[in-house]
Amino acid sequence: MGLYVGILNDLPKLDIPINSGRSAPIRIYDSGHPATLLAELAGPITADPVPAQDMPEVLRQALIAAEDEAFPLRGTMSIGSLARILRAEIWGGAAQTVSPITLGFIHENYVAGRTHPRPRLYEAALAYRLEQSWSKERILTSYLNTLYFGEGCYGVAAAAQRYFGLRPAALSTAQAAMLIGLAVSTDAPAPRTNPDAAVAARNHVLNRMFQEGYLDGKALQEALAEPFELNPVPTTPASRSTTWTDFIEDQLVRRYGAARILRGGLTVSTTLDLSMQETAEATLLQALKDAPQGSQGLIVAVDLPSGAVVAMAQTSKGQAAEALSTPREAGRLLRPVILAAAFERGISPLTAYTTDAGQMILYQGATTADADTYDRVARQVGREAVLDTARLLGLGAALQADGSDYGDDLASLRVTPLQVATLFTALATEGRAPVSGFATATSGGIAVRTILQVESSDGSLVDHGDIAWRDALSTDTGFLITSILASTPHELPLPADVFPPGTVATLTAPSRTGSEAWFVGYSSGLLTVVWVGGWNDDDVPTASAATGAAPSTAGAAAGSACAIFMERTAATVVPQEFKPPATTDWEQVTVCAASGSTPSYGCPVTIQVLVPMSLVPTETCSLHTRAARVTTTTIPDTTTTHTTTTDTEQEDVVNVPSVVGLTPGEAEVRLAAVGLRLVCTVGAPGSRPGLIASQNPSPGATVRRGQTISAIVEALPPTSTLTTSGGAATTTSR
Repeated sequence: MGLYVGILNDLPKLDIPINSGRSAPIRIYDSGHPATLLAELAGPITADPVPAQDMPEVLRQALIAAEDEAFPLRGTMSIGSLARILRAEIWGGAAQTVSPITLGFIHENYVAGRTHPRPRLYEAALAYRLEQSWSKERILTSYLNTLYFGEGCYGVAAAAQRYFGLRPAALSTAQAAMLIGLAVSTDAPAPRTNPDAAVAARNHVLNRMFQEGYLDGKALQEALAEPFELNPVPTTPASRSTTWTDFIEDQLVRRYGAARILRGGLTVSTTLDLSMQETAEATLLQALKDAPQGSQGLIVAVDLPSGAVVAMAQTSKGQAAEALSTPREAGRLLRPVILAAAFERGISPLTAYTTDAGQMILYQGATTADADTYDRVARQVGREAVLDTARLLGLGAALQADGSDYGDDLASLRVTPLQVATLFTALATEGRAPVSGFATATSGGIAVRTILQVESSDGSLVDHGDIAWRDALSTDTGFLITSILASTPHELPLPADVFPPGTVATLTAPSRTGSEAWFVGYSSGLLTVVWVGGWNDDDVPTASAATGAAPSTAGAAAGSACAIFMERTAATVVPQEFKPPATTDWEQVTVCAASGSTPSYGCPVTIQVLVPMSLVPTETCSLHTRAARVTTTTIPDTTTTHTTTTDTEQEDVVNVPSVVGLTPGEAEVRLAAVGLRLVCTVGAPGSRPGLIASQNPSPGATVRRGQTISAIVEALPPTSTLTTSGGAATTTSR
């Protein structure tokens, strides 16, 4: 009883006014010293609260159907119900739950942003007091007047005007259902950039209304068939405030509730680096200047030591974009998750697999982006293991929101840019996942940092956005994945003197249709996530003398943006060579690319792999061990035979294929097929930069297997150097 009395004495007053505007602004700053004011949110999109007698019945019905179909029939919460919750809190077990509508309202207005040692009991006590003091109609009406609907809209009247240009009383059933779907969804879709998700949320509410008897079959079908049309809003280009401050406001609403943000009076210090933000915006404009009309792009950059977002920019050609809030096809981005699941379960990077391209070890398949290798590894570790690893790395919210049955393939998963940034922050920091108090519950608290601290108008600290780090993977697994990504050829035009070999890890992930693509690149200090979409191959402009070669694919444009941003920020975040964890002894070993064993002379392709000492091979390759050739000859007209034993090494010669006109990566594959190695040297600029101009020995020459073929590659423009094989200016294979 003493616990209950103490909680009752701590409850806030319930009769708060429902505001139609902020009494004081919310000021959002960057991370500079001194800080720069990014935006002052003085006037949100609001409208006068709708009185209970004027609240459309269809909005009440939609909210009840979506949140708590039993709300009209529930009795007022009794002291007995509260006592049962109290007993369950003390002794454990389940108890009667409070109405989700009542809980939703008190979260928006009283609970969000507060901490209490007994949160469930505190909320139940507050719900008891609310239901004893207020009628159900008042709770419903107040909830609808304080919900946050996105795009700066607080309350149903503001949302109706913003999205449809209508008063609440003029909303159709389908429009009312969409607004409720936006407000109550765990991860509310952005209807302007993700209309399919918004329609799905609307249809879910409509079907719930039908199931609860608010709609008959004919009304349901008419509402489901109603075209999805939104009121147009003025388009604005990317700026240092719009994208970032909209995102920060949404985070504040999720953290503190719409009612608290509507009252204003907060000073918010964020992680944004204004210089990097301006660089990101300029990079997008340059990378997309020759892209098809309607293309879109975004960049999210994360300072890896602190896990803080330092830049978040988006732009578009021909239309406004809210790409940051829209989930996109993940595709190859999930391949490192498959590797993590495998390495954490004891599978070695030297494990051999028989693939469509022949036998190769996991490391070789991963660094050559062989899809069949990844498919076989995923099947070996199993679907649940891959999904569990994805959750550990911060993709819990994406998995929950998507709800698909992925089988052994995660390529269909849809992810947002911040989810991608969180995933690769964990991979780039040797498996340490950032844990933030501002993250949503569905992500397991895992998220990159965006807010430094929040202060009230009197200067007192309201909250801080510090993050902790959780070991999601072993440090060995984290480094192995980075080593693989750093050894994967990317051919980005990064200057070799700024980005030496082993300082850049990359991954490109085009969509199945080719209309969009991700490109992720990171050094030891900075992660860059780029997405380009809205690409139409039929509308790619031709190159001009003024602009040079136009990017031919979304992937090329995304890679170009990543390279430009990384080069422009290299002076601020100097790339360092990736170092293996000091807690484990590592060794650089040469192994057969097919068997993973110590190579014999007959192994056609060998590669160097940095592995923990425990994984160093102890056996010689048995796939390519050569035996002597025994030839038996019968002398004519006699019964005498002659036996000759010849070492097959004498016959181990091949003709050199031509590699002129190929990229270094293509040349490596062609030479490796006959057991030859390649070393490239960058020559003078020419008409075909990045392609091989000459080779030695010449095509057709006879050489022994294992010999090195030298090639001269035409240079890129003077400020760039061709980069292959993990950042090196030379590439070697056997």
